[in-house]
Amino acid sequence: LHEDHDLVERLLQKAGLGYGAPLNEALEAMDGYVKLLPGTIVLDPELGPARLRRLDLLLSRATVESRAGESLKLDLTAALSRLRPVQPDGFFELLLEDPDRLRAETAENPGQAIRGLLRDLRRPLTAGEIRDHFAEVVAAADWSATWNRARRDLDQHPHVRTVSRPSRGYEWSDRPIEHRSAKRTGGPDRASQTGAGDIGGLNVTALRDRYAALKTLTDRRRLIRQVCAERPDDTAEILAAFFPVGRDARARTQVAELLAEAGPDRLGECVRQVVTSYRQVPDAFAWVARNCVSRFEVRPSALLSRLLDLLESPDFRAQAPALRDALVGDDYRLISEGLEAFDADGARRLLDRLHRLPGIEDYRHDELTALVHERFAELRKTVADNAILTTAEGYARARNELDRLTREELPKNIEELAAARAQGDLSENYEYKAAKEKQARLMGQVERLRGELARASVIEPGNVDTSAVSVGCRVKLAGDDGTETEYRLLGPWDSDPDRRIISYLAPLGNAMLGHKPGETFEFDGRFYTVRVVAGP
Repeated sequence: LHEDHDLVERLLQKAGLGYGAPLNEALEAMDGYVKLLPGTIVLDPELGPARLRRLDLLLSRATVESRAGESLKLDLTAALSRLRPVQPDGFFELLLEDPDRLRAETAENPGQAIRGLLRDLRRPLTAGEIRDHFAEVVAAADWSATWNRARRDLDQHPHVRTVSRPSRGYEWSDRPIEHRSAKRTGGPDRASQTGAGDIGGLNVTALRDRYAALKTLTDRRRLIRQVCAERPDDTAEILAAFFPVGRDARARTQVAELLAEAGPDRLGECVRQVVTSYRQVPDAFAWVARNCVSRFEVRPSALLSRLLDLLESPDFRAQAPALRDALVGDDYRLISEGLEAFDADGARRLLDRLHRLPGIEDYRHDELTALVHERFAELRKTVADNAILTTAEGYARARNELDRLTREELPKNIEELAAARAQGDLSENYEYKAAKEKQARLMGQVERLRGELARASVIEPGNVDTSAVSVGCRVKLAGDDGTETEYRLLGPWDSDPDRRIISYLAPLGNAMLGHKPGETFEFDGRFYTVRVVAGP
């Protein structure tokens, strides 16, 4: 089905199909991945119909773009759970690809076009909701006649089910339905006529519950506009009830902007209530942590503490992506401002908690460590026994090497594997075996570098101890044959023997560590005396 797509071989490898994973699990994973191939039209609960623009297998991330040009990046787990491919030649595919054809088909057979919408959405729709989806397809003046033609088709079609609760509507069924004779009433209910329904007699709690039940961003925005237009006297109170509801960040942003227009204290009160009850409204709290740092009398350290509490709890896995985004967003603004309330011991405990968080990329750990060390230089001295000491330049070289391996060498190796597999008969395929061995070596290098970078500690020239031989110092040694040689002792990523720069992990470097000027040590059958220990 997808033999010409350049990502298929890499998807096979990621799913483990043909690479040793259990067959059923690999097939299930592959089935999900092929639904995320770039160019696929999908339905997103926030963006509506959208197109997959990119699938990054190294970063395990998918990028989708809405009709309005809005982009959304999702990790693969989230993408597989929330993005649903639409039907070929269905309503949303035609709306994006060929709207003129959709208009022509709707004019000719409106029932068939609406069935395409129901089949794409897989949920009950009222007449008002169907009308809203067809607003770009059928002129408002023509809708009544179009709907009357379509309704007869829908009432009798074997794959369309009529539902009556909470409002009368229609739903697609994959299995044929045996329709009974249609029961006619005095006419369609008012909610079906108005879409959102009459809100004049509803109290704030009822409106909040209606808002919470809505499934799409379009529906939420419609109800927000209706509240602003029809309930001017208590708009702010209703919007305040909407603010902590649901997972839709875009709708929450719109509500926040309207509350701010009503007065800064209105939005500030909502924000403070969310911070107080953060475990009851974790989605709203993630939005607050991302957008309200140092605002509305909310201390960044309080936001940071609560954010870590949610990320550490398995009960809030669904909110983890949004919470992690709030943690690292705006160049770690929340952490940077939150650190102002910490002393060194508190910062050390904070760093330990950050390093234990699941789902944080390795390079993020490096940047978080550097951020905390920049504020609390004394923490750099408390390095674990297995730390890798290095200069800033050495660290950058190691980081660049890791990037080269993951961005260049591994993708190249995947292409080599694909070419070798195409030759068939893997049991006698030397090129395939060689590519697999190379892959194992590359993955070993990547894992080693990631582990070392996570343990790296940058040497600060001003903190080098020259009372004895230590990492970062210059050392002059006198051999037992009368010769003198000067060395600089640095980390393994800085080693350059031609320039007399040696690693403290090398045999000679390790032998001289800790010796003071005037002391003698033995190495490789010879004796050396430390003459001078100087700073860098």
